[in-house]
Order: sequence, then structure tokens, then C-alpha cells
Amino acid sequence: MISIRIREIVATAAVGGKAPAYARPVSLRILVGGRLRPASGRSDVTAAVGAARAALAGWSGMAARDRGRALYEVAQLLDERRDRLVTDSSESAHADVDAAVDRWLWYAGWADKVAAVLGSVNPVAGPAVSWSSPRPVGVVGALAPPAVYGMVDVLAPVLAVGATAVVIVPDEARQPAAALGELLAVSGLPAGVTNLLLGPVDDQAPELARAGIDGLDLAGAPAAGAAELARAAAERLLPVLPRSVDRDGLAPLRAWTRAATVWHPVGR
Repeated sequence: MISIRIREIVATAAVGGKAPAYARPVSLRILVGGRLRPASGRSDVTAAVGAARAALAGWSGMAARDRGRALYEVAQLLDERRDRLVTDSSESAHADVDAAVDRWLWYAGWADKVAAVLGSVNPVAGPAVSWSSPRPVGVVGALAPPAVYGMVDVLAPVLAVGATAVVIVPDEARQPAAALGELLAVSGLPAGVTNLLLGPVDDQAPELARAGIDGLDLAGAPAAGAAELARAAAERLLPVLPRSVDRDGLAPLRAWTRAATVWHPVGR
């Protein structure tokens, strides 16, 4: 069992009788390459993308049934330890975690169905057959909304199609992010498949877009900067999943796959 403790080193300054001013936390834990480690800044983005790239071949090459089984095991772990993900005793906090567990389970079920639903047999002329099957785009960078459900909603579809992920979570969600990172670290997922970083999103997001990723999810991007991030990704010909997309359908699964088309002669 890996225990995680988030220590906040707080600087206070009382000036002229005013209330103390608090600095931002500087000692945090993140998940990179399957291990929990102290956060150190922008260099974490490069390390996380490298870890995700190294894990890509093994994860994408795994049989879809086995990927689905690994994701089901994570869903079970989230369900068993959901109390660690709840940030407070409010009804909304419990509902958020319940929805996150259901969401992960839903995407786990898609792992061995993506090829059948997104694949196709193409009509051709002549003595040949052609078919297309989905392949993962590679390493997906995602900006997560500040809630457990938001983190799961950007992470799970990436893993379901066989891609690997680097997810940036805003600072205000450091407690649920730390709990989710701990559970993923002790799950059966291969090292490097999932990588969770803590914001600030304004600083980390541009670094992520330039770090050699193969796709970008803007679910948790600030409204003011989403368009600029989308343009930066487009300049690198990266697929982008915008903030406004309907995430209850197949859009996230389609976004992180690309079609591989095969032609084969028949009757020869």
C-alpha cells in the first residue's frame, strides 16, 4: 500500500494588522510513470509525456479484452475505496464520486467494442477487400475539470482505446487528484499509462501542447485560453477535443483513434 500525504508549506505575512497572506502549496505529489513523486514544475510535463510514450507500445498492443479487464479492475478499486475520493461529507461530493465510478465502468466496457463499432468494411471495385480498424492516436494530453468525475471523464476514454494519457488537474482539486493518483499507482495498470500532474493550468497547458503529445483534450481548459490552445494544437496537426463536445456519446472514443485501412486481394 502506498500512502500519500500532501504537505503544504505556507508562508504567512501579517502587514499592518491585515489578515495573513498565504502562498501556494509547494510540496505536492504527482503520478508520473506509475510512481508517486514530488512535483517540481514544468519539467514534470516532459517527464510525464516521456513515460506515457514509453508505455504506449505495450498498452496499445495489448488485446482489447485484456485492456478492458485491467480497466474493470480499476473500476472495482475505485468502488471499494470511494471514501478516499470524497472531498467532504456533502451530498454533491458523494454524487460526484458515484458518477465517476460509473463512468469508469462504462468506458471499461467499451475497450473490446471500439473496433466493432468504429471499424468498417469498405466497398471497393475489383477483386479486393478493404477494411478500416481504429488505432489509438498515441499519447493524449488532457486538461481535467476540478472534480473526480471530470478527471475520470477525460482519462478513461483515452485508456479504453489503447492510448496513454497525461492529465493536468488544476490546483484547487489537489486533494481528489492525490487520492486518484494513489489508487491508480496501486492498480494493475502498467507504469506510464496514466500520468496525473497538478496545475496551474495556465502554465502547464502550453507546455503540454508543445511536449510532443498526439492529441489534446480541452475539457478543463480556461474559457479565455481554450481557443489559443486549440490553435497551438492545430499548428501541430493534433486532434483536439473541445470543451463544448457532447461527452455522453462516442466523440471521446472517436477523437483518440485513427483509421488504419487495409486492402487485400481476393480470388488469387
